[in-house]
Amino acid sequence: QLVKFYTRMGFKAVHEVDGSSMMDLAHMLVWGGKGTRMDADIEQLLMKWSRRFGSQD
Repeated sequence: QLVKFYTRMGFKAVHEVDGSSMMDLAHMLVWGGKGTRMDADIEQLLMKWSRRFGSQD
């Protein structure tokens, strides 16, 4: 459900961390477990959501 929520917010799934490779070990140590790594372009997110939460003058 969180993946669906963040996808609607503007994030994109980059990598599924499931512990099946040595590269996943670093992700699991930093983020505390298994899951989906998601990235977003902060500039685009700010433009998209600033209109919605902008000043209500």
